[in-house]
Amino acid sequence: MLWIITVDHITKELNDSRAAHAPGAEQFVTYADRKFGAPKAWRESYKTADEQGKAMMLAQFKANMTDEFRLYDDDNNLYYEGLCLDLDDQDGDNAFAPLDWASDDAGCTRMDYRKKGATEWKTL
Repeated sequence: MLWIITVDHITKELNDSRAAHAPGAEQFVTYADRKFGAPKAWRESYKTADEQGKAMMLAQFKANMTDEFRLYDDDNNLYYEGLCLDLDDQDGDNAFAPLDWASDDAGCTRMDYRKKGATEWKTL
């Protein structure tokens, strides 16, 4: 599943330029490879892009994501927010990919999600 962390409530330092190196950035490159049909050339462009260019690529990536998610610890503290693509179409292993990462990274135990722009959050 394609996903990316967009807000880090632990360090409060995540922004578009740092997001290029956050979990899910590799999936961003894979997604863009498919979309633009020039995998090697696109990858090289991304790697050599300045911060403004990377931010523009990430903005386009984020615009195409269909779902939002939030990751919490067992005390209901919100640690991370992110975006992912087609969560409803994922199997159990792929749907939990952000939570699996956050569990190892910060001890997160719960993932809530919703369609982009919806008002009600559901627990995965």
